[in-house]
Amino acid sequence: MAGRLHTRAWHGLVGGAVLGLAWLGLAPAAGAAPPPGPPPPPPHHGPPAVLDVQATTTYGSILVATLTGAKFPMYLITSDHPPSFGCTTAVATTIEGTFPCTGPETLSTTGPTPSEWPALTTTGPPVAGPGVNRQLLGTVHRPGVGTQVTYNGHPLYFFSPPTTFFGEGFVETVLPLPPWHGLWDLVSASGNPATGQAVIEQGTDASGQTVVSVREYPGFGGVAIAAYDFCGGPPPGPPHPGPAPTSTCPAVPNPPGPHGPAGPHPPGPGPAPGPGTTTWIPVLTQGPPAAWTGVSESSLGTVATSQGTQVTYNGRPLYLYSGEMPIIVTGQPANSGTTGNGVGVPGPGGTAHLIALT
Repeated sequence: MAGRLHTRAWHGLVGGAVLGLAWLGLAPAAGAAPPPGPPPPPPHHGPPAVLDVQATTTYGSILVATLTGAKFPMYLITSDHPPSFGCTTAVATTIEGTFPCTGPETLSTTGPTPSEWPALTTTGPPVAGPGVNRQLLGTVHRPGVGTQVTYNGHPLYFFSPPTTFFGEGFVETVLPLPPWHGLWDLVSASGNPATGQAVIEQGTDASGQTVVSVREYPGFGGVAIAAYDFCGGPPPGPPHPGPAPTSTCPAVPNPPGPHGPAGPHPPGPGPAPGPGTTTWIPVLTQGPPAAWTGVSESSLGTVATSQGTQVTYNGRPLYLYSGEMPIIVTGQPANSGTTGNGVGVPGPGGTAHLIALT
């Protein structure tokens, strides 16, 4: 994970500052101090935001905005539920540096600390280009940010560099990682998260046991993040936060279907899937989920939700925990596996369990 952190810090902080200078019509000079002058204009003095749709092979049709002549993919974070926001202007000191999650897109080295995920702001109603559903476009006014564009209710952000999808699949949970408590996804033309294909694999928890996990941070190779399911009653063993007991939830058989041998989740016992909460993030997929090391393809299935297609394991919907803790090795997050500290936390249909792989 350390390689991802250093790469992202370079793009998010240095790249963001250069982008902000270009947005203001300035050119950075090596070794030169910024020229004196008035502070940058408030974000609402910029032009109306214009959004278009870009076709991709991995994520389908996604939302993009043109900034400084470049097409920037749009992102959402699952912890934003206006009027509350997971991505804010509060400054956090993390393993990647000291910065806020967001701020106005008029970033400047003469202004406050550049944000990691600048908000897409606008003056007046945002403009819908070809392929964009204008009925889904909206705005929300945020102090310290400006008038931020929303799509299907999701506040929109961008990330540097503009022409890649490096920011897709970042899980930002608790310190020393950026503590935004959510998962970043591209935004599809339909307004749902554009997640790409989910990869379900073997990971480890803090005790070293192997558990069902989801591969995230694909932009730099991927990390296994613990997945959870839910069933009624408390989990077995010591209460949270003790050693992480694994799931005793009964399997829900799935008939064959379009998304692999497991197929869609049939009616029956188990929690009803849904759009998730601030605490629990549904594991979504575009197309059939992939089974990697340690996971049986026959255990995987899918179920339709209002936010997209959710992955199931033995018929039970999978979720990520927004407060998941990384396993720290010699001062850095491990390359694979997380602690599984969400065990016992209430969620959709009961309490959270890790899922043992044997």
